Amino acid sequence: GECSLINNKILKKYDIKNNLLYCCLYLDEINKVEKTKKKFKHISNFPTINRDISILINKKITNQEIENNIRKKGTEYLKEISLFDLYEDSNTSDDNQALAYSLNFGSDKRTLTDKEIDKIMDNILSSLSKNFDAVQR
Repeated sequence: GECSLINNKILKKYDIKNNLLYCCLYLDEINKVEKTKKKFKHISNFPTINRDISILINKKITNQEIENNIRKKGTEYLKEISLFDLYEDSNTSDDNQALAYSLNFGSDKRTLTDKEIDKIMDNILSSLSKNFDAVQR
């Protein structure tokens, strides 16, 4: 489908004071989309803990390899991984890049402690260093 804002000239002509959005949905195309069962995901009553890591790593190492390694060491408490920054500059060698990830930890059974997450983060960084020669920035 497509959506767009109605032009201000038209809004003024009909004395409409708010923004107006026009949407056109192609139902035939929507109906062609494979229908999959959606699973309900319970929202935890306990808070999550967010941590960011920044590493200097060889460009040959893929994001998927890094995320798989982080997931393996992140235990069952690691809920989400998000790459939010990729940085290259003249201070790093041509083979390296700096990557920054945001990690979200949580439990459905209890509130996690900073000490627990610190230990997991140490394990993640140690594994990245051992497996990919990554250096924490």
